[in-house]
Amino acid sequence: MPNHHFLVVDDATFIRNMVIKSVLEQFPESTFSEAPNGVDAQGILEQSNDIDLILCDWEMPEMDGKELLDWVKGNETTQEIPFIMVTSRGDKSFIIEAAKAGVSNYLVKPFSKDKLIGKIQTVLDGNNEPPALTSIPSSETNSQAQKPTSGATNAALTQGTSTPPKKASSKKGSLQPSTKNKKPANKGKAFIRFQDGRNEASIRELSLKGISAAMDFTEKMPGILEAVVVDIEANKSDKIAVSMNGYIFSLEAAESKPDAKIINLSIIFLDKDTGKMDALSKLIARGSSA
Repeated sequence: MPNHHFLVVDDATFIRNMVIKSVLEQFPESTFSEAPNGVDAQGILEQSNDIDLILCDWEMPEMDGKELLDWVKGNETTQEIPFIMVTSRGDKSFIIEAAKAGVSNYLVKPFSKDKLIGKIQTVLDGNNEPPALTSIPSSETNSQAQKPTSGATNAALTQGTSTPPKKASSKKGSLQPSTKNKKPANKGKAFIRFQDGRNEASIRELSLKGISAAMDFTEKMPGILEAVVVDIEANKSDKIAVSMNGYIFSLEAAESKPDAKIINLSIIFLDKDTGKMDALSKLIARGSSA
């Protein structure tokens, strides 16, 4: 099996490790270089002439993925290196922008190992044509083509934000979504994107570090430590204000019974991108969260 050299560029160590682990299972003889931003990736590319493929996030501090892509394609010594954009930006406008810039393929987070390997194999096999918009499955965009499950009711107690949320209270009354109980504040709406679906959730607490939310139990649920993308709506609007990469930190039933309808979950954010942090800070300051 060929010994490939991959450059993995993402500001989240968790994502870089996940990508490397997945690729090693398919290409065990591969070697890897890592960078947390485009500037560091530039330095690696300037010093190494054996990179076979670049796997790069879009939103990163210092230099983002689009800026790195432009630099790679504009540099005579690097312009032939295949470039796969691996990002939470799934809107068609971003896919078109990347295609025009010369990206070899486009993968939307969160993704399965099979989908990642499939994209890599396609590019390594020599199919480096920019992705046509019609070839991007609807499941790889943030559009409403993949209908989310109905939103969670206000059934769970509010949890803290500065540290990972504590377990819900064991008091029976606090776990029942009864109209007789005081309703916890609904601090907005978010959509949790994971490998098998996209579920609507009610925000309970939101901070720069993560989110605590509640959503209806469905057959398709994310798992503990699974990588996810959280699309957070703007205040009183259906427009997505920011999309945050993260992973499931905790997942539990809101009621102490086997047929519980509501699931409480907490997600730790991984992004360090200044633009995302600014957008998230504005949401918090405007009162959509505490």
